[in-house]
Amino acid sequence: TQVGLDLCDAQALAAWLAGDTLHNFLAGCDSILLINNAGTLGPVQPLGAQGALPIARALVLDVAAPLMLADALVAASPQAHERRILHVSS
Repeated sequence: TQVGLDLCDAQALAAWLAGDTLHNFLAGCDSILLINNAGTLGPVQPLGAQGALPIARALVLDVAAPLMLADALVAASPQAHERRILHVSS
């Protein structure tokens, strides 16, 4: 199952996580593996030239989105006997 979602958009991710899609997808799973591998190195510019929005989007993608997904996965899968979360960093 694929979902098109901009992980830099915290509000869009929160809205998707608030729905039933993840819970329904995980229903009946005994073992779950979440791999957070999305990330960015940008913005790569001197301070004063980066801009607030690119900085915020990078922080959401690199920090907030993986934590939001991990939290939602645990909350949506109380029946799972094994849950593993792998955070890949650059």
